[in-house]
Amino acid sequence: MSRMVKEIEYEVFIEPVTLDHYRLDWTPREGFHHAGKWLAAVVTGEAGQDYFGLRAYGDSLLGMTHTISPATDFRALKRDLNEAPSHLYPEYGLHDWFEPFEYREAEDKVSFVCDSGRTVETATTGHWVDANRRWEIHGKVISSAGFVFVPEQEGIALPVYYRHELSTATGVINGDPVEGYFHEDFCYGPPGYTYMELPLVRQLEGKWFSWIHEYSDGERGGGCCWQGREELNFRPGYMLNRGETTAHKDAHITVEKNGDDKPRELRLEMGGEWFEFDLDIASGATQFFGRLAASSPGKQIVKSWCWLEDTEGFVTPKGLNFMDNRFKLARRHEG
Repeated sequence: MSRMVKEIEYEVFIEPVTLDHYRLDWTPREGFHHAGKWLAAVVTGEAGQDYFGLRAYGDSLLGMTHTISPATDFRALKRDLNEAPSHLYPEYGLHDWFEPFEYREAEDKVSFVCDSGRTVETATTGHWVDANRRWEIHGKVISSAGFVFVPEQEGIALPVYYRHELSTATGVINGDPVEGYFHEDFCYGPPGYTYMELPLVRQLEGKWFSWIHEYSDGERGGGCCWQGREELNFRPGYMLNRGETTAHKDAHITVEKNGDDKPRELRLEMGGEWFEFDLDIASGATQFFGRLAASSPGKQIVKSWCWLEDTEGFVTPKGLNFMDNRFKLARRHEG
């Protein structure tokens, strides 16, 4: 007997990216505040070495930044679904190293500064220097921003906004020139709450997926989408396709796994288009990477990078509560 699908009320929309979107006090509407910001890069070096790095601002503690170790941090990836990638910088892989960050504003840019490095944002670019200058990524925004809004409803006690936009990446990692995908996304919630306390990660996410590609004619595209866990009908997404950024509520991810239960192929259908990806890199139990193999536009693919976060069965409210116990004294809304 099939399970009953539970409908989730949510909205999707697109906005042109401006410098204000990167200001710490910007929110989609009154009554919300910044509840998390993530920088990530999935890039490839001149000799073919793949790298992944991630830094979060304010997703667990307001005013603090960390690299979400040991799940992510900075990695030298291996094209092997069964072999764990090595830490690029062992000091970040030993424990989840939290640092306070300083926020600075100017007329034409904003900066997030911590002891390990800094991020400087303009309306069209992001510059991320980290790990004491061993990690340097320069992003160029190529899409409008895609938004998801989940209002308060039965079973969802706290409303939440999510935002994502696409950027290309160039840079240097440990002296190796790289190019690929520069990822930025953002979360907004009620005052005093962080992403880890909000329903996207606690109740809704089954799979999260994002990618960027370039065709032989120079057209660039990509997107981001969510698929709800278990019986939830939650399928928001957006994509840059044929030069236009569009929002959708019909994202459908199908994953084919290998004999070790690791995802090796992924098909995404959204907005009347389809995209097929080969996955051959794993970074932990929930993070997988690969490339676009074919798409409905039928064009030749010359460059691509993709990232799947598959938390189905791994992330639960009970598990998050256990992890979050260490933050209770530091959170503003806790007694």
